[in-house]
Amino acid sequence: MRILQWKDYPKPRLRMNQGKWVVDVSYPASIRHMFGSGKGRSKKLTTGTTDKAQADKREMEIAHKIYRLFDVKQLEYAKRNEVQADNVATDIIYRTAKAFNYNGGNIPDLSPDTDYDVLLAMKTALDGYNEMIENMRPELNEGHIDGIRKAIKKSTSLLDASLQDGSNDPKELFDSIDSLKASFAPINGSFSMEQNVLASKHQIKIVQSYWQDLLTLTATKQGKKPLVFNGLEGIDVNVIETDYGDIPIQRNAPFPHDSDVKPISRPRRNIAKSASNILSFQDEYYVYLDRMYDKIDTRNKLKKGLRRFIDEMGDMPIQEVEEEVVYAFMDKQIDDYEDISKKVLKDNNWGCSTFYEFLKRKSYYKGYNPFKGINYKRLGREADKHLAFKADELHAIFRHNWKPQERLFLQILVTTGMRLSEVGNMTWERYHENYDGMQGLRVFSLADTDAEKVTVKNSGSKRDMPLHDDLVMPPKGTGRIFDYKQNKDGLCSHDAGRIINPILQQIVSGRHKSLHSFRRTFKVMWRSVGVSEEINNNYTGHKHGGSDQESYGGVYEDFVRQEINKMKHPWLKYESKLD
Repeated sequence: MRILQWKDYPKPRLRMNQGKWVVDVSYPASIRHMFGSGKGRSKKLTTGTTDKAQADKREMEIAHKIYRLFDVKQLEYAKRNEVQADNVATDIIYRTAKAFNYNGGNIPDLSPDTDYDVLLAMKTALDGYNEMIENMRPELNEGHIDGIRKAIKKSTSLLDASLQDGSNDPKELFDSIDSLKASFAPINGSFSMEQNVLASKHQIKIVQSYWQDLLTLTATKQGKKPLVFNGLEGIDVNVIETDYGDIPIQRNAPFPHDSDVKPISRPRRNIAKSASNILSFQDEYYVYLDRMYDKIDTRNKLKKGLRRFIDEMGDMPIQEVEEEVVYAFMDKQIDDYEDISKKVLKDNNWGCSTFYEFLKRKSYYKGYNPFKGINYKRLGREADKHLAFKADELHAIFRHNWKPQERLFLQILVTTGMRLSEVGNMTWERYHENYDGMQGLRVFSLADTDAEKVTVKNSGSKRDMPLHDDLVMPPKGTGRIFDYKQNKDGLCSHDAGRIINPILQQIVSGRHKSLHSFRRTFKVMWRSVGVSEEINNNYTGHKHGGSDQESYGGVYEDFVRQEINKMKHPWLKYESKLD
């Protein structure tokens, strides 16, 4: 039963009653039976005044008292209903076990202290009795059904006559009843009527819900993996309160004493988080990602990986995802996209792995992360590597009549090896012509300042980069140096590539050469003139830890400037021909 909230309660009304104003709130239909015999239609509390204006002021205060009474009544009823439902469930379970002489009459206690495997074996057996009966029960033809009708009619007629005047021979009546029992024999099969009835009752929702909660609680308490249960099926029931206890009957079944019939249900109370499905955690996981990751692109990539898993493998219980499932997930992606790259497979697994780290962090899941330690050998196409440009290719590229903005963009790329968005987002305020008071030392800075926190790929990308002496910069202005459009993550590489790459592809052939190749070109050229790998990596932002420090592993920016100038860039001599 759903617990109603204040927003679900009817609005209050003021009514005059015995000379004073009272606040009147109707009982919601779904909880009306909780209030006495059900004759009353509303709850009334007096304002204690005959003054309408005063009553208006007190209306909501008193209405809230009535709402609190509704809350208390619902909680009391829910607690009584829980006990009543559990009593009905345990009674049916014990009676069913006894009727089938389960375990020779040695029936285990329905307690989380009982061994989990013993309880599971008992439930499996009792469910199995009903399945056996259903499988043995033949389809009844119309002739057999007609025979049952006649037997019932005859027995009823004889019984009525006997009760009225005792004129019938008792033997004839008993023979008729025996005939009626025989009519039901094909339905009952080799089981007794009691076994048929109890095996069927054992399948009602109340009983199955009780079993599921008991097994989940027992598994958790005894450190075992909880079972994953499907949704509850079967029927809800009403119960009739009698001197012999609560007797369950099918919901809406006719009964002469309707006032004794109480609706009863038993929703699950103890669902193991680890036995829950992925989608039940998705909303909370997305909130976690939005809080933990600043970049929208990163958050989207992580969400995409989990969505891809659900699309390919279904909304699985989190504890059922094991290593073989992960490999099956990758196989399905390869089947769907034969040319899928190893990087995409890793990215999708990264999204799922991050999801499992979230589950462990929230204590929803205590097992191992199935997406850790995956072997990607021979899975997916190797990612395309951006090859460095050759000298003749660089000459061809810079001989092209580029627009001034694109030429400057390419000149900075080839002389610094910066990432595309690092160049495209650079501002004049981060360009220093006399860095740290040193005359003529020009530097691009991607280090944090008191006034601004820079947005870059990682902490190692926060660095200061002395510029090559041959790189000619325009007169210093304000704001961004380039006007490439930024996306929602503040990156402009897509827009710059959209403009420049089509032209590059006409000049230089090969799928592995594009704007991104300038970064690799720089590293190869600088390594070729004998610059240490440490300085090379720190300058290009490949290493963590050497980011916004004053030195590159013990050397200062003026020394790095000397190292930069060891490279020769004859292609910088080319100029654009203005129209």
